[in-house]
Amino acid sequence: MLGVSQSIIDSNLTLKNWASWKEQLSFGADPKNYNIMLDLPIIDSSPEDINFLYFVIAHEFGHIFDFANNINSFKECNSLEHNSDPECEVEKKSWAALSWKTNITPLVSNYFENREKLCFYTCEGNILSKSNIPQIYNDLYKTNFISLYAATQPWDDFADSFAYFYWAKRGRSTYNLMTQQGMTYDINAKLKSPLFKGKYRYLEKFSKSTNIVYP
Repeated sequence: MLGVSQSIIDSNLTLKNWASWKEQLSFGADPKNYNIMLDLPIIDSSPEDINFLYFVIAHEFGHIFDFANNINSFKECNSLEHNSDPECEVEKKSWAALSWKTNITPLVSNYFENREKLCFYTCEGNILSKSNIPQIYNDLYKTNFISLYAATQPWDDFADSFAYFYWAKRGRSTYNLMTQQGMTYDINAKLKSPLFKGKYRYLEKFSKSTNIVYP
């Protein structure tokens, strides 16, 4: 079951506004409103008037596909939430094996400083400094994580990767991240990069096996 709060629907946020706010949460954005801070990372997506729900629903369907097909699987882990189980080893053929050593710890090649401090929605004072932004994004783009959110845990790794893959397949939008400190990252380009190649193939194979249509 997929549920969306009426208050969020009524906000009528654009993808650019919502995605920028979410990207800024680790760096001090207010989780109680959707105001964008101009000195923190901003997502520039086009067309500019596209509603954020299209991306959110694609992400949430990623979770549904994951849970229904056991895409992320771990040895001796019973729950679907990474913080409800002890640290468990990744099953070799699961999605998580592409990026993770366990349900909590990424592979050495995907580790970067301050990854554990990333927070979304419930940061509780654990805020990263604006001075951390350049290094975090430089490090992120050396990994096969598609986004900071994907780097937090395997379940959001798949859901976010699926959502970006979906938009790329539709071919109707661009998605660029501007750090506001002189760096811009094309997330669609990351999808087609050598680093993401294994994940892209996994998503293509999964899409074909489940007959997912990208209208």
